[in-house]
Amino acid sequence: MDPLNKELQELVTDFRTHEAVCEERWKTIFNEVRDAASDSKDRNRDMKESLNKLHRLVWSVGGALILFLAGIVVSGNIL
Repeated sequence: MDPLNKELQELVTDFRTHEAVCEERWKTIFNEVRDAASDSKDRNRDMKESLNKLHRLVWSVGGALILFLAGIVVSGNIL
């Protein structure tokens, strides 16, 4: 086998090895992106639930405060 054919064969082998390695890396990247998208949806849902709970708490405390202050005004015990 002449040196040129041997070098060409080594290049082909190296290229195929490179393609196989890159394919595996891309598969890993795509799987991680897919998993991150799923995790993001779960975090988004949890965050919305937390904000809704906080929203209800603010309205409840605000309503209680209004009733408390209205009670003070109605009873005439301002000072």
